[in-house]
Amino acid sequence: MEKKFIDAVPNVKNRWLTSKMILNDGRHMNKELQEDWHKYGEEVFSYEVLWQKDKSEINDMKFELQKKRKEWILKEEAYDDKGYHHKPEE
Repeated sequence: MEKKFIDAVPNVKNRWLTSKMILNDGRHMNKELQEDWHKYGEEVFSYEVLWQKDKSEINDMKFELQKKRKEWILKEEAYDDKGYHHKPEE
């Protein structure tokens, strides 16, 4: 079964490379994702940008990223057995 990890960052450039480096070093903040990375290997994971907006169109970047992260976790059901998150409160 495919599991999802949703992240929200202000700059997606090089994000996948940075994430892989952190996972390969064993330093990822999500312990379950870190364990699966080492158990199954890098080749079974993929990266996809789900949403992107020009920074000039956003007033409060931190708020917008938190809101979008929650929305995408719910939309993609990236919690419980399908993801690496706890289900956010709606």
